[in-house]
Amino acid sequence: MDKLQSLRAAQFVPDQPKPELESLGLQPAELELALGQGTNTVALLQFGKTNDAGQVYARVYGQNTIVTVASDLVAPWRAPVNDFRDSHLLVLTRPVDTIEVRGVENFSVERQTNDTWRVMPLNFPATLRW
Repeated sequence: MDKLQSLRAAQFVPDQPKPELESLGLQPAELELALGQGTNTVALLQFGKTNDAGQVYARVYGQNTIVTVASDLVAPWRAPVNDFRDSHLLVLTRPVDTIEVRGVENFSVERQTNDTWRVMPLNFPATLRW
């Protein structure tokens, strides 16, 4: 985000002749980055193709002005969407001692003092893989 804040227009693309958004990669945009506050979109930035000078075409959605910006500042945002997701459902603050399962048959998996696991109340060994 800090690099995004330092993003500056390197060059303005002339309005005449009217640039074709599709040829610049802006319609549809190759990358859109929405900045929001609560449920409101504050700004929608669109980024397109990289030109011969290593600059990326960009614009603020809804405005006609097209600029080029440094491609290295935009590059991290072109990562696959899963790179931005937190795959952890929760952060554990201490080791798990018991896992309770509730369903047709309720049972638990409990850590033993020797770091093995047992399925209770059936009392048979279990192997857990994290």
